[in-house]
Amino acid sequence: MMKVVYQLREKARGAKRRIREFIKARQIPFYEVISKIPTHMTAEEQEFLFKSARDLPIGSVVVEIGSYLGASTCFLAAGGRGRISKLYCIDTWENDAMSEGPKKTFEAFIQNTSIFTDVVTPVKGKSVEVANSLIGQVDLLFIDGDHYEGIRLDLKTYLPRVKSGGLIVLHDWGWAEGVQRAIREVVFPLQVARPYILPNMYSVRVSPLGR
Repeated sequence: MMKVVYQLREKARGAKRRIREFIKARQIPFYEVISKIPTHMTAEEQEFLFKSARDLPIGSVVVEIGSYLGASTCFLAAGGRGRISKLYCIDTWENDAMSEGPKKTFEAFIQNTSIFTDVVTPVKGKSVEVANSLIGQVDLLFIDGDHYEGIRLDLKTYLPRVKSGGLIVLHDWGWAEGVQRAIREVVFPLQVARPYILPNMYSVRVSPLGR
């Protein structure tokens, strides 16, 4: 009897998963393609990026630090279709500090993001070193890079470019103490709204000092 109940529950869970995937495929452009890109992000986090970009004003500038193979890039670009004018993707594409070890990933990124070449602008190099090559104030800043020293430098470098009331999103909040510390030290004083927190993602609207 218990085995039958278990099987029925598994079938119900499977049906719910298929329904969720069907709904996402209807709501998110190119979902069946971009959801297959390898990533360390959860489906919930990807969907949050999509919705955040979907709510941006027309002509928005987005900066992503730590693009990896392009999964997060694609969900941002898909959500911001018709709204994002420029999506700067900053990475060395050498797999720096990744768990699987160093390797070149730029070609894979270009291939995975080829649907969105109209808005995606890859910027190859260290994030702090290439900051001056970006044009315009930033509406959404997404950081998924090194922890503490790296993210602290990124915040110090890029926050002054974020519009007042702009959104910042930081990955690895849930487990990386360095990310949590950087948020406390740099982000907390600039918050102008209540943060939205997922298990491993922190997002909040900010107003950089002096504006």
